[in-house]
Amino acid sequence: MGLKSMTGFASRTGQVQLSEGTLSWTLEVKTVNGRSLDVRCRLPHAFSSLEPELRKCASRFLDRGNTSVSLNYALDAQSKLANINKPLLRSILENARQFSDEFDLQPLTMDGALAIKGVLEVGGENEIGTLSDDVTSAFLADLELLFKGLVASRESEGAALQEVLLRIVEEIATTTKSIKQAPERSAEAIKERLKTQVDALLDNGSELSPDRLYQEALMLAAKADVQEELDRLEAHIVSARELLNSETVVGRKLDFLGQEFNREANTICSKANHIAITNLGLALKGSIDQFREQVLNVE
Repeated sequence: MGLKSMTGFASRTGQVQLSEGTLSWTLEVKTVNGRSLDVRCRLPHAFSSLEPELRKCASRFLDRGNTSVSLNYALDAQSKLANINKPLLRSILENARQFSDEFDLQPLTMDGALAIKGVLEVGGENEIGTLSDDVTSAFLADLELLFKGLVASRESEGAALQEVLLRIVEEIATTTKSIKQAPERSAEAIKERLKTQVDALLDNGSELSPDRLYQEALMLAAKADVQEELDRLEAHIVSARELLNSETVVGRKLDFLGQEFNREANTICSKANHIAITNLGLALKGSIDQFREQVLNVE
C-alpha cells in the first residue's frame, strides 16, 4: 500500500433471482477529503437494515474522507408477477351488481374491473419487504467489492499525488539550499552592511561608544541569522520524504509537517535583512502553500 488520496469513485452492479423476478441493483461510492471518516448513505427503505453493515465495511477499508454511498434497485419488468387484490375486486363487483340492478346499468366486465386502480397489483422496486438471506449475502459481497474498487481508485490518485508532493518537496529543498548558500548571508556581507549602518549613525552625530556599537552590531547579526530555521527546514524535508514513501496512513502527519514548514518560512521572511533573502523566502512560502494544499487530499 502506497500513498492514498481521499478522492475516489467506484460503482458495482449485482443481481439476484427472486420468485417475483430478477432483482438488480447499482451501488456507487464517492469520497472527498475530510478530517475524519464520515459515511453518508442513501439506501431505499428495503435495504435500510443493512446500513450498519455498510458503515462497518467502510471503516475496514477507509481511515479518512467524506464518503457517500448510494443504491438504486429494480425488478426486471418482464419478470414482475401480477396479483389481483381479491377483497377489493369482490367489493367492486358486489357494488357493481347493486348499482346495475338499481339503475339498470350494463354489468361490469372483468376488463373494466381490472382496469380500476388497485385491483391489479404488479410487484415493483418498492414492493420488496424483508430481504432474503440470498439477497443480503449477494449485496454484502458486492459491497465488499465496491470498497475494494474504491481503494484501488484512491491508490491510483495517491500515486499521482505522491509524484506532485515529492516534486514540491524538492522545490522546498532547492530553495532552502539557495538561502543557506546565499552570498548575502556570508560573514563579509553582513559585516559590510553593519559597517554601512554604523557609519550612517556616526555621520548623524550619534554619540555611541565603540562597545555599544559592537553590542548593537552583534544584536543585529543575531536577529538576521536564520541558520536554526534552515536546519529545521532540512530536518522537515527529510521527514516529508520518509512520510511520502511510507506504507502507512500519513495524511495528518503531512498536514502537521506543512504547518511546521510554514512556520520556519515565515520566520525567515521576518528575519531577512536583504531583498535577496526576502525573495527566496517568498518563493519558499509559495512552494509550501502548494504542499499544504495538496496534502489536504492525502488519507
